[in-house]
Amino acid sequence: MKKIYSIFTLLLLISFSVFGQTYPLTMELIVNGKSFPISCEPKDGYIQVTIKDDKDTELKKYVNYSQDIDAFATRFVQTFDTVCNLPDSVKKLEKDNWKTFANKLFNKFQLILQNKLPEAGLFSVKPYAKLYINYFNPDSNKFSLAKTDLRYKLVKIDAEISEGYLESIVAYVKFEKDEEPHKYILEYPVGMSSEDNIRNFNKYNLYEEKSSPYAQKKTKVFLLNLSDVISYNYRKEPGRRDYSPKDTSLNEMPGGTSIMLHKEETSKLFEAHFYSDFKGFNEEKPNGIIQVELAKRINTNTYQHRAPRFLYYWAYKSGGFFQYISPVATLSKIEQHNRKLNLHDLDSVRFNTGGTNINQFGNQYHRYANALSLYQYQWLSVGTDLNLAFVNNPGRKFHIYFNLGARFGFTDTIDSLTTINGTTITKTKFTKDISVSTLQVYPEIKIKFFPQEQFNFSIANKWIYFKPLNQVVQMVGFDRDNASILKPKNHAWLNTSEMLMTIQVNPKSKVFGRFRMNWEIGNIKNNFSQLQVGYSTYILGR
Repeated sequence: MKKIYSIFTLLLLISFSVFGQTYPLTMELIVNGKSFPISCEPKDGYIQVTIKDDKDTELKKYVNYSQDIDAFATRFVQTFDTVCNLPDSVKKLEKDNWKTFANKLFNKFQLILQNKLPEAGLFSVKPYAKLYINYFNPDSNKFSLAKTDLRYKLVKIDAEISEGYLESIVAYVKFEKDEEPHKYILEYPVGMSSEDNIRNFNKYNLYEEKSSPYAQKKTKVFLLNLSDVISYNYRKEPGRRDYSPKDTSLNEMPGGTSIMLHKEETSKLFEAHFYSDFKGFNEEKPNGIIQVELAKRINTNTYQHRAPRFLYYWAYKSGGFFQYISPVATLSKIEQHNRKLNLHDLDSVRFNTGGTNINQFGNQYHRYANALSLYQYQWLSVGTDLNLAFVNNPGRKFHIYFNLGARFGFTDTIDSLTTINGTTITKTKFTKDISVSTLQVYPEIKIKFFPQEQFNFSIANKWIYFKPLNQVVQMVGFDRDNASILKPKNHAWLNTSEMLMTIQVNPKSKVFGRFRMNWEIGNIKNNFSQLQVGYSTYILGR
């Protein structure tokens, strides 16, 4: 029953997070003397539309999954035409008015939503840009960079903003003699989270679509400087040090126009991941684990360096150092069975060594546990991950992260009280709880693949330095060939390998499938695995 209650509580928390506060907007559509109230409200990141008749009876409720104004208007006209119960002659005359109404409704709704978010900054596309030419000068035997006197029309740009980076930047430039604009591309991300990032826009260049980004003796290289293409005037606020806007796409933004970008809504600042082993929902197998993981990425240095020439095309496009830190916390074993680790009796080993060299153990210790069990049964770990290096290749659809992390772990253990009389050890019916704290420091490498926006897959490996911080429990290791032989350990090295599949089910939540293999380095026979399903949501949520 307690397990069912825990699961119910978990689902209730998720539901509170997903179904948050809404901001309905209602406008009246007047047709043939009748008033039809039309309402819009957010629904899982999309727009839910409700159509009522002049008697306030609901005719239709639907969710519009496109953020495009034309698609919104077309869907509304089609739906209203079906449910309004008006004469065909009236419908034929009024459809253009319905489309105009839908456009106004969409724009007003978007404005209301945006006005509820703090402003990040004004993003502008410049109307004209000068072209640069990188060429080899035989007179000086060096490469030279020349700037054209003419300014060329910037037709539009496409770009996306993700996790503090401006990515996938494409600028379309119109030359007088050409009918079609030329495409200039920046193939790797540009940081925009700090003042230094924004001042460094002039260090990035966009290259013509079929041109190499590296100077060549036999070929001229045409390029645009990013600072000649865009500008970003960020907003200063007390305590604000990250100036990047929320994730968004900038599709076909015309030259000479500006758009106000906004910060992320408060409900999306903190994300919680909920996991359960498949065994965690099986009452007959009490060793399943339910986990809640909390993490928050904080950008620190989002500047990207273009890869060296000999690595650029096949290995990676860009890289950076110390890109972010991430405070992390994991709460584990939210169920009633097997929550505490049973300690083993070291005094029994002293009386019956079974091949163990008992002289290696200090006399002050009477209980023991192995490192992997302390790690497996920890109910809480808190710490920080630091990104050391980051490698990016959008064309190959992967990122590589090299991280360093440190955590404090807390494991609850349980021990039967004993009395010793000579060589006789008697267990009492009373128990004592002992909390064991541990220090864990680990390097990590993670490769993340992005085949499409709703799905990604990652593989990762951690090498964990594991040290207990207590004077009560002796940590031990097992002999690789004979598990009955114990060896005292001041610290141990553990390994965790992980495969993680993520599916974005809506803008506010994801589902996961995760497999982990954990073992003690030097003795892979001492291991345990986890096959988990998971769900994530934003914990502020309202």
